Amino acid sequence: MRPGSQSQRIKSLTKDTANALHWTCKCLIELANFLLTTDSALRHQYVALGFFQQNDIEHHFAHFRMAAG
Repeated sequence: MRPGSQSQRIKSLTKDTANALHWTCKCLIELANFLLTTDSALRHQYVALGFFQQNDIEHHFAHFRMAAG
């Protein structure tokens, strides 16, 4: 094939993935804002968003998927 004759693949997110990313970002922003501005004992001076993860939940779902076959 000649250079440039191949069709180029457009890389993009699926609608479901884009929607999940949108809601994840929105919720993290709201959570951080709450933790920084609340007048309760939950108030923080800073929020390290990199520490929020769902590995424990994913671990449980992996067991359910394996058990289901």
